[in-house]
Amino acid sequence: MGQDIPIEVLSVGTWMAGYALVANAFQQGRVFIGGDAAHLFTPTGGLDFNTAVEDAVNLGWKLASVVRGIAPARLLDTCAQERMPLAHRNTAYARQFADSVGLFAATPDLEEASERGERTRQMASEHLNGHVRLEFNIPGVTFGGRYHGSAIVVTNGSTSPPDAANSYQASACPGERSPHAWLTDGRSLYDTFHSEWNLLQLGPQPLDA
Repeated sequence: MGQDIPIEVLSVGTWMAGYALVANAFQQGRVFIGGDAAHLFTPTGGLDFNTAVEDAVNLGWKLASVVRGIAPARLLDTCAQERMPLAHRNTAYARQFADSVGLFAATPDLEEASERGERTRQMASEHLNGHVRLEFNIPGVTFGGRYHGSAIVVTNGSTSPPDAANSYQASACPGERSPHAWLTDGRSLYDTFHSEWNLLQLGPQPLDA
């Protein structure tokens, strides 16, 4: 901060699994919050840190653009427009993953040396193996975030693919992650992107940019 900031601890509580909390606001005037100040997760899925980094990236490039004078200050208003829906989405996914394992009922049958015990252990194995895939094979969560409703995203009437945790379908809908493509020279499309604005000229013939 560059100066001493007085801090008052308002409360201290024990941690409890199942948190899915999102702040009522991410901005008030010149003050912005992100990370754990903006959303609290249960740790299933490991989405807390990912979401916090995305908060910082979103605010970072916008703040830099405003400070450098290449964008109006109202650009900063889109941080909450874009990040709050993603916070609700990601905390809900984490809670879903937590419930998948946390609400599994372990019965005494699991300990029985009997046919019933064997069947119960087999059912538990199938459920828990399925949970592992549910929680950790999540390309849809990682790549499928959307910034629909943002003031800087212009819609074109296209329809987004379903938002599913365990599958990801690339989409060119505005406000979504640019779809990947291999270029004719062997490079990835992403290799041509840089830290500033990017203009894609699509089609078989070069367009007059």
